[in-house]
Amino acid sequence: MKLRKISCLLLLALSSISALAGEAEFKKVNLDQMIAHSMPVQKGTVELLLMDKVQFHAQIAALPAPRKTAYLLDVLANWRITPLPVVKQGMQIESEKGELLNVYMEQSVAERASTQLNLGDEVSLFGYHVYNSKHGPGFLIADFTVQKTNWLNKLKALFTVDA
Repeated sequence: MKLRKISCLLLLALSSISALAGEAEFKKVNLDQMIAHSMPVQKGTVELLLMDKVQFHAQIAALPAPRKTAYLLDVLANWRITPLPVVKQGMQIESEKGELLNVYMEQSVAERASTQLNLGDEVSLFGYHVYNSKHGPGFLIADFTVQKTNWLNKLKALFTVDA
């Protein structure tokens, strides 16, 4: 009976990925350390994690763009996350040591990021550490806050004309 209660509680906790209960629940981690320790124990595999809630500091290297998300959504479906978040985009971030990493983004977060973020902005990202692979840690970003705006890039974006 206790095991069933724990399983139900775990499913309830994981079922609302898109709703942040508060930034305090997201453990602060060092992105460079996460990248350095992200290789799976067995080479050539992906190491699935239990959706650790993390927050970390990064710089925007590329704004949100369409990204393949089938693997991530399969993992979430296998964990019986319901409803599944809408994830169609990702963005590239840069760590303090200059390491580049692609992250997944919930659709509403990606839409907000497209209008509020600029290249070079320094942000705090809040998300779920879903897996480790040879490409680095797999994060699903659920929210962000801008720490420092790159005003030069923001100004350039105002005067750039799309062809």
